Amino acid sequence: DVDRSGQRIVAVEAGQGSNRIVVLDERGSLICALTQNRIGTVWALPRWSPAGDRIAVTRWSSGGRHDIVVLDTIGTVIQQLTDDDAIDSAPVWSPDGRYVLFSSDRSGIPNLYAYDLQASSLRQVTNLLTGAFHPEITPHGTTIYFAGYHTDGYYIERMACDSLQWRTQGPVVQASVARPRPQL
Repeated sequence: DVDRSGQRIVAVEAGQGSNRIVVLDERGSLICALTQNRIGTVWALPRWSPAGDRIAVTRWSSGGRHDIVVLDTIGTVIQQLTDDDAIDSAPVWSPDGRYVLFSSDRSGIPNLYAYDLQASSLRQVTNLLTGAFHPEITPHGTTIYFAGYHTDGYYIERMACDSLQWRTQGPVVQASVARPRPQL
């Protein structure tokens, strides 16, 4: 993901049986590693905040945890947005930096959710019976695009980005709770 200045890229670098979050310059040269390769932790889909001072990222941990965390620019986890048995993935920031939207199967069906950083609360954005994945918000914050799954495949869909329409998030009762978890 390229920051708004166009001078920094946050990326996932694989190696040593794991991966790590790195920052590259605009030419793709390594500036620094924000995290270290560590067996049992896998990073995915990092995204810069609008101000370029934080990074939202999916962190997969031993035991089958798939959560969304926020890192500062030196790689410290400054906020864990989810910590449950749901598979949470593909975070994206709202243009004002107030919300982090992501996909989660916490209801049993993958849908989009928004974590409100000001209120420290979670809201359900979509309620599709077949699944919603990989949100993206337009620069003006008026529209959300996402991959919607249907019986005949995936479609790129859009909806208004209206936080007043988002639902209160219920308990984690997704089908993935029943899947076996490795004991490491």
